[in-house]
Amino acid sequence: EIDGFISPLFLEDSKIQEFKWLSIFSKASSDDIVKGLNDFVDSYGKWIILKRKDEKYKGINSEIAKQELDKCEGDYQRMKKNINCFLSGVSNDLRLTSFRLMNAAMFMQLWHSVKTKEDKVTNIMNQEKFTNFDSEFYFNADDKLFPPYQVSAGWRAFQLAFILLNLDGIFKHEDDVNWDTRNNLVDLVWFPTGGGKTEAYLGLIALSIINRRTIEKETGGGTAAIMRYTLRLLTMQQFQRASLVIMALELIRRWGKYELGSEPIYIGLWVGKNSIPNSNIDLIQEYEHKLNLKKENRIPFTNCPWCNSEIQGETKEDTEITSTVYNQNRVHLKCMNLKCSFSFGLGRISKKRQDQGPIPVCLSDETIYQHPPALLFGTVDKFAQLAHKVNNASNGRNADSRRIFGKGNWEQGKPNIGYLPPDLIIQDELHLLLGPLGSAVALFESAVDQLCTRKDGTRPKIISSTATTRNTQLQIAALFDRKVNLFPKPGVECDDSFFAFYRRKFISLNDNEPQYLSKRKYIGILPTGRTQIWMQMRLAAIIMTHRAIFELQELEDYDPINFESYTKFEKAMDFYHTTISYFNSLREVGKTQSQIQTYILKEVRRVFSRVVRPRKLMHSIYTYGPLQESELTGRLSGEEVKNELKNVESKWKAKNRF
Repeated sequence: EIDGFISPLFLEDSKIQEFKWLSIFSKASSDDIVKGLNDFVDSYGKWIILKRKDEKYKGINSEIAKQELDKCEGDYQRMKKNINCFLSGVSNDLRLTSFRLMNAAMFMQLWHSVKTKEDKVTNIMNQEKFTNFDSEFYFNADDKLFPPYQVSAGWRAFQLAFILLNLDGIFKHEDDVNWDTRNNLVDLVWFPTGGGKTEAYLGLIALSIINRRTIEKETGGGTAAIMRYTLRLLTMQQFQRASLVIMALELIRRWGKYELGSEPIYIGLWVGKNSIPNSNIDLIQEYEHKLNLKKENRIPFTNCPWCNSEIQGETKEDTEITSTVYNQNRVHLKCMNLKCSFSFGLGRISKKRQDQGPIPVCLSDETIYQHPPALLFGTVDKFAQLAHKVNNASNGRNADSRRIFGKGNWEQGKPNIGYLPPDLIIQDELHLLLGPLGSAVALFESAVDQLCTRKDGTRPKIISSTATTRNTQLQIAALFDRKVNLFPKPGVECDDSFFAFYRRKFISLNDNEPQYLSKRKYIGILPTGRTQIWMQMRLAAIIMTHRAIFELQELEDYDPINFESYTKFEKAMDFYHTTISYFNSLREVGKTQSQIQTYILKEVRRVFSRVVRPRKLMHSIYTYGPLQESELTGRLSGEEVKNELKNVESKWKAKNRF
């Protein structure tokens, strides 16, 4: 019997994709990194050559195959040029250091993201040898973060490639007089949901902030990047992820080794007052009467993102004489663990270690206007505020939206001429900007584009992302008045774009029909003569019954009260315990919700009785309820959204059901 083989990877040594190896926390030399990046990109070039030689794409398919592979070749050549022009040689040492600092920030945020979820950071901080989160700590930190803890954490291939592709939107080629890749091109990352698009542009944001501060010095402060979402729920979720990157950058700045300036690196959340307090007074009230008393609140964090300890908000503005101009009138949020870098003890912020300070988040509009954050996070509708928030008075700096774009009346201690306008605009979930919403956003976009344009005519670089694309060229032209470059290119096969492919098994080298190794299945159901709501109910009942079937199979001879028997499959139960239903409108949600609350248990009981013989308490566990339901829609307030997400994220454990 022939077992067959799986196609080998184009790049056998994946070290070049490792966050830590690419960062300042490794012993790799500049030459090692540049060579590794070239090898990484060359593996894409080899793939293109192999496809060109494939007999399938000769003959009647040759013209279309050449057309698509030429597009891939264009991306390959652009990446090669960017590496050689911006990262190679002694003249590019500063840019390569910026690139390595970006990788350092990405490693730090991932390390803390993983370790806080496992609740291991406080244990590490309590060890006798721990002093603080300095560069030596991360140099010695293990980067094998995911089970089975054998592979170092790193970029997915398309993420690293997308960053290399867009270096020419952050750095300028000498021969690109008009800076076309920045001024006239939108780079659109097209990848399935859950594939890692967010990390790709978080890396670009970090690189943009670092480069701007090291090159432009004081005027490189202020807002460097704007990140816009169309849905409030997405905004809140992604804000939490982006906050870790900004915290990593701010910690690197505090170390004082890399000339990132004296101005703190902050992230600002710019959304409606239903989601978060919009004034300092409201924010103080939220801290004093809710967050600090452990009550439900609108603050986007429940614990310190860096160490998972408790957090607390200050109950007055920072007006101390010893505070820097960058902290004046801020309402600080801090970690309560005195060993954490984002704590500053019981006193005011001026009395702290060099590496310590508040959690770098701006959570009120007033603070965002007075101290424009390096990364501004918001929903597209918030930009309608721009025309209504203009104030040139000295006491009106916290009500002047022009300051986001580097303009306005600047206080002593900040650049007299103001800051440069934002360099980067990220528009996530592009496919949602259609119809009336797309038209409204396009109208405001013309104003935002003008506000972000420098005096020499340099426009901001625009990055967009989507999981589904249609008529993208027309949409980008209507929204941003630019051309579009889609990445990664689909290539010549629907299941292999080099950066994403279905793993397959070949019996021999001449095998033209390999066996696909993917376990995922998509099932479509066409219910004739039945309503959508009826079908939703029926499907939910069937899926819930299958949970019981799976549980019985895995339990074998054990009972559900023997909790140790769940060890081997409790993780699978956790992943598949929640049934998710998507809807196109709030009306559909309301109709289905009322039916579920009334009839779902009866439906589950009916299906269960036909399929499963009552045994091992399964009948009583699954068919008598209560069933916990959650809703994540625009009908919820920011506080409710945060609480529902927290409930959904809780782990399933067998012992919790009794």
